[in-house]
Amino acid sequence: MGKKIIIHIGLPKTGSSAIQAFLSRNVEALALQGISYPSPESAQVLGAGACTGNLLHVMQRRATADHFSGTVPERVDAYLDVTIEESISTSGTDTVLLSGEFLGAWVTPGRIAALQALSRRHEVLIVAFVRDLYDWQVSGWKQRVKANGETRDLSEYVEAVIEGGGGVLRRLPQFLDSGLDCRLLNYDHHKQALIRAFLHVIGADPDAPELLLEADRLDNPSISYWQATQVGMAVRHTGSSRLAALLLDRFRSEKDPRKDPVIGDVDRRLLEAHREIVSRINRLLPEGHELRRTPREGMALGDVGFSAEDMTRFMQTVRLVLDGPELRPSVDRARQEGLPGDFDPYEYLLRNPDVAAAKVDPAEHYLTYGRFEGRTYRSAIDG
Repeated sequence: MGKKIIIHIGLPKTGSSAIQAFLSRNVEALALQGISYPSPESAQVLGAGACTGNLLHVMQRRATADHFSGTVPERVDAYLDVTIEESISTSGTDTVLLSGEFLGAWVTPGRIAALQALSRRHEVLIVAFVRDLYDWQVSGWKQRVKANGETRDLSEYVEAVIEGGGGVLRRLPQFLDSGLDCRLLNYDHHKQALIRAFLHVIGADPDAPELLLEADRLDNPSISYWQATQVGMAVRHTGSSRLAALLLDRFRSEKDPRKDPVIGDVDRRLLEAHREIVSRINRLLPEGHELRRTPREGMALGDVGFSAEDMTRFMQTVRLVLDGPELRPSVDRARQEGLPGDFDPYEYLLRNPDVAAAKVDPAEHYLTYGRFEGRTYRSAIDG
C-alpha cells in the first residue's frame, strides 16, 4: 500500500471554510506530524475569509491557465484526478490531506470509481461533517439567498430540495455504498471545537504546541432568517437585484440577535422525507452524536413576521437604491473578453465583500476566479 490519502469532503454549511483556513495556516505544523497539506491558500484569501480548500483553487488555477471555460462539473472531470495525483507525487510525507468544498455537490459514479481506483493503490480516508436536517437546510437556504439570488421562501425551497432528491443528502449514499472508508462527524456536537474534532479523526495531535488554533473562528458569517426573507422578497416583488445586494451589504454588519425560528411543518417534512438516510448516517456516528429523528416544537410559517425595526432598515435601504450610488467601478469590456453582458462591477463587490476588501478589479476577479467558484454578480431576477 502507498500513502495515506485523507480527503475532506466539505459539505456545505458544516464549517468547511474554517477548517480549510486552519489547514492553510498550519502547513508547517502539520508537516511536523507527517501530514502534508499541499498548495495552501494564499494569505490574501485567508484574510478575506474566502477559503475553498486546496483542491479547488489548484484546479481553478489550472483552468485559468488553460483558458478553460466549462462548467464546474466539467472542470472537476478535467482536473480533479491530475490534481490529486500531483499532490500525492510531490508530497514529502506519508500522509496527504486534501480538501474541496465542491466535492459534496458534484459526486458522480465516475468520481466514486476514481476514488475506488485510488484506494487500490493508497489508503484512502473520506471525512465529512453532517448536521441537524432542519438547521442544515435553513443554513443552506440562507447561503443561497446570499450568494445565488434565491427568492423562494424557506418552505418552498425545502419542498423543492425534497422533490429533487434531497440535495447533498442524496449524494451521501454513493459514498456509503462505495466501500471507501468514510468517517462522519456531527457538526452540531463539535461546533465549539470543530478543528480539534477534525484533527482527532485524521490522526493528528490537536494539542501540538506548533498548531495555531483559533477558537470559534467564523469564516462565512450567516444572515438571519428574517434578513434572508427580506432579501428574497425584495427581489421577488421589486425585481431589483441591486436592492438585494445593498440589503446583504447592510446585514453583514448588523448581526441579528434573534435565533432563527423553527417552522414545525418544514421540520416534520424534512424528517419524514429523509428517515432512511438519517438512519444510515446515524449508524456511522458515535453513540450520543446521532442526528435528531423526532420533530421539534415549532411555529407555523404564517406566524413568523417582521418587526417595525426590520421594516425601518428595509425602507432605509430602498432609499439608497432610489438615490443611486454616486461612484461605480467601470469595466473596459473590450479588454474583458468573456464577461457577461449584464455584469455589474458595483453589485459584484457588494455581493462579494472579500473581493472588495482585497481591492482587486471586480471584472478581472470574476473572470479569473469568481465564475469558477460559482460567485454571482446579480440576482436571478433583475429589473
